[in-house]
Amino acid sequence: MDPVRLTSQFTPAPSSLFTASAPSDCHWAVFAIELVQQAKAVTERIFALTGPASPAAREYQLRKVFEEIEVYSVDPRGDWDQELSIQQGKRAIDNQLTHHGDIALRQAVFVVYSWVKNLSPLVSMNREWTSAVTASLAPTVTALKHANRHLAMLEALKNLEGKHYGVRASKGGHARHARPSNKDTTLLLSTMVKGLLYNNPNWEKRDRTEVADKLAERIFAANYEYQLLDISSLKDLQAELRDIVHSLREKQQRASEHQSRRRGLAYSLRHEFPRIEKNQQLEGEAALTQGRIEGVRTVLIQQLQLRFGELPKEIEAFMSQLSDLDALQQYLVRLPNAKSLEDIVPYQPEGETNQAN
Repeated sequence: MDPVRLTSQFTPAPSSLFTASAPSDCHWAVFAIELVQQAKAVTERIFALTGPASPAAREYQLRKVFEEIEVYSVDPRGDWDQELSIQQGKRAIDNQLTHHGDIALRQAVFVVYSWVKNLSPLVSMNREWTSAVTASLAPTVTALKHANRHLAMLEALKNLEGKHYGVRASKGGHARHARPSNKDTTLLLSTMVKGLLYNNPNWEKRDRTEVADKLAERIFAANYEYQLLDISSLKDLQAELRDIVHSLREKQQRASEHQSRRRGLAYSLRHEFPRIEKNQQLEGEAALTQGRIEGVRTVLIQQLQLRFGELPKEIEAFMSQLSDLDALQQYLVRLPNAKSLEDIVPYQPEGETNQAN
């Protein structure tokens, strides 16, 4: 049987520390490797945002974090209870950039550590999904979820650099009488267009050019009375609003297509256990969004299927609607000692429900 092999992409040079391999028929090991892949992607994004740029420096930093975890100098589990919030101010933003970058990197390395120290030794012992696998895999999934959460905070803070209220206030003191820039005008027009379209949903079905021209007439009339913007030509305003309406419609269409793909993925996970080829792709999608509830729910459903076979429709319906992260994690904790589905997920069979009614 050919093994599924993963070589680290943290640096161009190969590293034995981040090399993982597992038999392709060991489903839980294949899934664990997918988690390691996503952890590597998180690490690469962290380095892209905060540095260092040198591959050697990156390798050194990764090994340093790994060794700190190994000797219990740091405990990544201690980061799981932290609340996420953003504080304004240059010094506060700088401190938070360092804070969230360190935590995200530590959680990503902990995923690799869990594979090396806890999961990979189990491959040769048992290829079935056992309680030992569950106990080691659950914190690995949680670590990847928190790595993605703190990476999202890091990206948000990088976007705020140079834009906090202190900088805006200092600029405002010198630009009080300045004419609004083209960017300011476009932002205000976009906001007005969004509000008008939201309050007139029937316009969504009309021609884009016609809608843009009608909006331009209304905004031009309002601006004539209230002098919101420096607009002198209705034709110029119509041309700009046509671009804005077209851009908004394109964004709506892309968002709708994204939702359709997500619904299709959720349907396939509920009704079919994917083949090995699909398994890697679907589980990779779930691991990528481990910061959200869908990741934990996907892991739980797959564990239930491997443990108890095809799930009853009541369970599928219950799991698809469940959005309580605490409840999902409690079900994962119950799984190792459970003898039946009822020991993990509370539900009442359809026959008993009808009898009770």
